Amino acid sequence: MTPAPPYDEMDPPVVTLCRVINDSLPGLATIGSCGGHEGGLRDPDGWYVLVEVQLADDRRPTLEAWVSLEFLSWALRDIPTVWFEPTARPPYLNFPGKMLRFVIEGQRTKGEKSEPDDIAAFIQEVFDRLYVDAEYVEQYETEMLDADEPAEGWGTTPVPGIPGTGEA
Repeated sequence: MTPAPPYDEMDPPVVTLCRVINDSLPGLATIGSCGGHEGGLRDPDGWYVLVEVQLADDRRPTLEAWVSLEFLSWALRDIPTVWFEPTARPPYLNFPGKMLRFVIEGQRTKGEKSEPDDIAAFIQEVFDRLYVDAEYVEQYETEMLDADEPAEGWGTTPVPGIPGTGEA
């Protein structure tokens, strides 16, 4: 996996978000970013972070990377000022099977929590409360399949301020 760029070389607005992804989500690494600025390639109110997924020897995502990618996709899905999408350079010109990346793009909007630091805090809060580490995936699957009813709170617990959990 590509090492994360040194934080002191990043645009300051995206450093915290990159740290949260690199330090909290196993199998994912930030490999590029822009905090948005005048004269940049993008709208100065926009920002992005490019995320790479750790691959196993067979070029498939590791279980850790897959679980983290799944979690990040869920966590960001309902934020109206943030988009999480796949992207790739032309594989036929580079390294087929190693070009898929994911980009988190945001647009600063008045009245919305849309700064990269806001998104970093949100991801960290949700991670601390709801992330299931890859080592427990099989255990969760077994418990869910063996249960007559879903475990209390499994997918139904409203979490204040967290979209998609039954509470706004």
